[in-house]
Amino acid sequence: MTRIYHPMRVTIEGEPSFRADALCDVSGKPLRWNGWIACPMFDRAEVKKVANWSNMIAGDLIEAPRFHWEDDILVETVWNGEPIVGDKDPVYDEERHLPDITGRYAIGAWSWVWFEVEEDGEYPLRNA
Repeated sequence: MTRIYHPMRVTIEGEPSFRADALCDVSGKPLRWNGWIACPMFDRAEVKKVANWSNMIAGDLIEAPRFHWEDDILVETVWNGEPIVGDKDPVYDEERHLPDITGRYAIGAWSWVWFEVEEDGEYPLRNA
């Protein structure tokens, strides 16, 4: 089965934006999740920018994802949501992102609120 991609720039909060190829349905329209871009795919150079940005903004927030590399696998570490009681350390889970056959990575697919950035750099409050 051939995958169809639509090149675009995407963002979470407006800045920064990242080059992505949005996975499309059979009609060539980008897949959507609750109205947002569902599955932006990033080449390795761009996914490094996404991971670095996410690590930078995470700060001390335990619920913020963090990324590191193991060879060509991007490992996302996230708090599993278990309550933290007393001096108990938070419990983290790992999600391993492998590149697809074209070398693209799906970071935040079907879970992060990705906006499509328009050519003028603007993005709507909600993608429709």
